[in-house]
Amino acid sequence: MFRSHTFDAAGLGLHARERPGSGPVVVLLHGWLDHGHGFDWLAEHLPADWRLFALDFRGHGESAPLPPGASHQF
Repeated sequence: MFRSHTFDAAGLGLHARERPGSGPVVVLLHGWLDHGHGFDWLAEHLPADWRLFALDFRGHGESAPLPPGASHQF
């Protein structure tokens, strides 16, 4: 079961989902046109005691949209 969190990053709301656990912490970072839910299938196959964090990058998933004038360029 995942819990939802929103963090303030210099005024931009970033969303992450956490699956609590007492084992190793694993941070799941999605690709270019994806979001944190893209790891749902993987989470089902990882050990249940691993603590997982699936992040939504800015402008993706449940994170805040990009501010005016911003882009996804690296």
